[in-house]
Amino acid sequence: MLDFAIRGWLVHQDSGDAPSIGLVQKAKSELDKRKKKNTGGDIDAEKLEPFVLPVNWCWTCLNELGDTAPRNELNDDIEVGFSPMRLINAKFGEPIKFELKSWGEARKGFTHFAEGDVVVAKITPCFENGKSGIIRGAPNGYGSGTTEIHVFRAVPDCVLSEYVLAFLKSPHFLINGESHMTGTAGQKRVPWSYFAKTPFPLPPFLEQQRIVAKVQELLALCDKLEARQTTARELGSKLLDSLIYNSLNS
Repeated sequence: MLDFAIRGWLVHQDSGDAPSIGLVQKAKSELDKRKKKNTGGDIDAEKLEPFVLPVNWCWTCLNELGDTAPRNELNDDIEVGFSPMRLINAKFGEPIKFELKSWGEARKGFTHFAEGDVVVAKITPCFENGKSGIIRGAPNGYGSGTTEIHVFRAVPDCVLSEYVLAFLKSPHFLINGESHMTGTAGQKRVPWSYFAKTPFPLPPFLEQQRIVAKVQELLALCDKLEARQTTARELGSKLLDSLIYNSLNS
């Protein structure tokens, strides 16, 4: 489903939507004002177009749509959220949880994030398991966490955090990411260059909203079906236990 979403197969395209290249230009203009500079390796030109995009979509990368290594500037006495890896979930839409710390405790030696940022685990096996999410409800809107995550902070009104999360959880991103991992067995990590500069399929902003709404609708349906299957299995197990009990005591 998520692969369908990032290929433009999940919802209809509207020819009246403004082309997404305008969103890239808007983001680049804002990043230029902030004097954010790209770092790390360039994308391989041969991999710029992994698949064909619908009309009005364009290829870009997260590094052109926001900050891929954000830092927070706060007073040390402000209370913030802290997220070790165990509080980051793999299920889409499952909230990231927090421990409470002062910024003085949480700022040094950890990865910074803020409300609305998208985070993804970079170390094996957490990356392959899809540990990622959106920062929602962080105390005072800020926090930090394990150094084993990458963080994306979008330029406002250019790309939805929920759409970015769908991309980061897609088989396309995860499978390709495994082949880019570096390090030794048990300590392999997805490098920043892959996270920040891998080709990213950007739909028009209104289509992003339609995609996110459809993904959320389908995932809610999957949850209902799973709950029904669980209930059916539990009832079946109770019925079998009852039949066995009655058979043994008849």
